[in-house]
Amino acid sequence: MTLKAPYPWFGGKSKIMREVWKWLGDTPNFVDPFLGSGASVLGRPPWYGTSARASSDNDIRAFHDRYLAGEPVATLAEEAGVKPVTVHDWFRGLGLPLKTTPPAKRTCSNCGRVVQELRHGRCNSCYQWHRTHNEERPLKADVREPLRRARLAPDDVVLKLHARYMDGEGITALATEVGIGRVTLWRRFADLGLEQRGHNVPRPCSMCGRKMVLNEHGICRSCTREAARFRCPRCSIVVPVELAKGEVCDMCKDDAAHRAAIDGYRRVKSRNGCG
Repeated sequence: MTLKAPYPWFGGKSKIMREVWKWLGDTPNFVDPFLGSGASVLGRPPWYGTSARASSDNDIRAFHDRYLAGEPVATLAEEAGVKPVTVHDWFRGLGLPLKTTPPAKRTCSNCGRVVQELRHGRCNSCYQWHRTHNEERPLKADVREPLRRARLAPDDVVLKLHARYMDGEGITALATEVGIGRVTLWRRFADLGLEQRGHNVPRPCSMCGRKMVLNEHGICRSCTREAARFRCPRCSIVVPVELAKGEVCDMCKDDAAHRAAIDGYRRVKSRNGCG
């Protein structure tokens, strides 16, 4: 088939590449005798050709049936005299499905749970248990966690800590005394059915001693406002003199004056042309 190039030289050829290849049909290649339309070769769509040993769609479908039956692609490619990737291209060209092998799931050697990453063949929970106790983690849910918490904090110790916790002491400080984390101590409270202190429960203020709802620092709102009057808003240093709203301490004032003097000196030097 011979087609006359509508745009002999520069410009416009990229707009008609798709139509040109529709006219040419399913051809393995296209040779343009004129250099002016040589850009059309670059726009050729993917072509899934066949070899002499698989010259028809029926042959490819027969290969595909054998492929789905379990015959290796390498055997089919050797029989057709092509590479295995070419056989896959034939299947894709006819829209035939390919077999996909799902990735193997990683499972823990102890509990069998599917995890994303293994640590020495175990999930993170089983690995930490084995590293701490030098034994495999028990798999029964009613034995696993209570056993570990009982080793870390006995019931009599937890009851004493809970009494101090309800009196207003911090959970982090109590957990540090027995060498466990605060989350573990909360779970020990839940194991024994003990009450947990809420954020809105009044507690004694660490500054005035009044029983009120405290902030995260253990101070009531009144003492927080009172302390803010003597705290510099710039450097957060507590000063002995009450500061007005927006006022800073003397150290911050001196620092601001020093910086202003340095900036003025630099402006004078730049204005006079000094280095």
